[in-house]
Amino acid sequence: MKIIITGCGFSGINALKVLGRFSECQITVIDKRKDFIFLPLLPDVISSRIRKESVTYPINKIADKYKAVFINQAVKNINAASNQVILADNSALSYDYLLVCAGSETNFYKYENIKDSLIKLDDINDTKIIYEAVTNKAINNYLIAGGGYTSIELVSAMKKLLTVEKLDKSLYLVVRGNTILRGMPEWIQKYTIENLVKQGINIIYNTRLESFNNNKSILTSGSVYNESAVIWAAGVKCPDLIQADFLKKDIQNRVYTDKDLSVSDNIFIAGDCSKYIYKSAALRMGVSFSIRQGQTAARNIINRYKNKKTVAFVPFDFGYIIPASNEKSCGMVFVIKIKGKLATCLHYFTAVFFSYASNKIKVFLDLTSVMDKPASKRQGKLKTGEQNIYVSEITASVNKNNPDRGEMFAYNITIKFDPTYLGDMDIDLEHIRFQLGQSLEVLSLSTNREFTIIDTKNQAKLQIKAILKTNNQGSYIIGPIKIIAQEAVLETLAIEIIVK
Repeated sequence: MKIIITGCGFSGINALKVLGRFSECQITVIDKRKDFIFLPLLPDVISSRIRKESVTYPINKIADKYKAVFINQAVKNINAASNQVILADNSALSYDYLLVCAGSETNFYKYENIKDSLIKLDDINDTKIIYEAVTNKAINNYLIAGGGYTSIELVSAMKKLLTVEKLDKSLYLVVRGNTILRGMPEWIQKYTIENLVKQGINIIYNTRLESFNNNKSILTSGSVYNESAVIWAAGVKCPDLIQADFLKKDIQNRVYTDKDLSVSDNIFIAGDCSKYIYKSAALRMGVSFSIRQGQTAARNIINRYKNKKTVAFVPFDFGYIIPASNEKSCGMVFVIKIKGKLATCLHYFTAVFFSYASNKIKVFLDLTSVMDKPASKRQGKLKTGEQNIYVSEITASVNKNNPDRGEMFAYNITIKFDPTYLGDMDIDLEHIRFQLGQSLEVLSLSTNREFTIIDTKNQAKLQIKAILKTNNQGSYIIGPIKIIAQEAVLETLAIEIIVK
């Protein structure tokens, strides 16, 4: 039995766990991303509370564990008549059963023509773009379009980042209607609005973006914001993949399914792209629903293959929480109102619980680490252009090869830091000052220097190799950057500087 799963989000991964235990399956999983991403924690990556590797996990490793084939491509379309999935490179894959778990993506509506100028939050790369925009000296006004769950959490995370970086910039939440969080209880709307206003976040009601060009934003109200950036979080849609007349879709391209999550004899839909009606109402998009839909759809594929009766998907609604980076979160758990630190703790508890494999430990350690502390309580600041990297520990060792005869010294210097935004950054090092014991050492390097950025799964390293030719045991230097090491706080990421 050939089974194809399109999309490796919460529903796709949990479907794979079920199908992977069925020996008669030949499973292929397809996703344009290389990693499974824990999307609800992306705002925390922006605010540096969570590291990016704590919310990502390689899909190929998951696929290998469940003996599936992983294809790292986008799906172009699905031909239901011929039972084929057409990939971005126009190759076709045949299936006996298909499970569509394509998730959702940002809906730019009528702004498709300028979407490349707008910032979105769909994947891990977008967190770096937002971080760089917030720390960009040329931008002082940030307009977050949208009044829903994502935009509220996003503007809160950006406020936290501004606080951590000690930047005096303005945040504007641009809401098309007359309130935020439409459809949610009035007390949640009121509590959230009060919290945003207390943080100094401006809320602009009954207006929308008119135009955006060259960092100039104009709203339909006539207001103009120069030196601005627009972060678009005004809605989502699902990829329109399946070409079939028998499908019924809503305005977001979510597909209406039967009670067993099927839309035909051999096609099932799960996760955000499933429009599932339960007790006369459509289920909202949510992690817990996606997980259980993936599991149910997978079991129903096996049941149908075995000519057994499929089962209806029965959702269990634990509730929801609107997270706030200042711990003024709020929400409903079952029918109980919760707010403040308790709501924040429950949000992160569920994040740890639903994280994949070893990421559970990573997220937990991030939440209990120094990462979200103000800059004044961190271990110094390493500044590279527009980037601020907060240093948590500096260690150094020296190997002396007969210094009395003027031979070469070899210094190994390790700088460990907090955030995750080194990646492929282009750094031009000229000098670094660093503290060794009680004295400030300055290390002079020759012109033969090699700078290499290494970005691996668990750590980003800046490796510097340079030749030191000096007899002087006193002043030694590397780099553009003044580093002041205070208390040592060990973090997972490291910049490793090797001087020989």
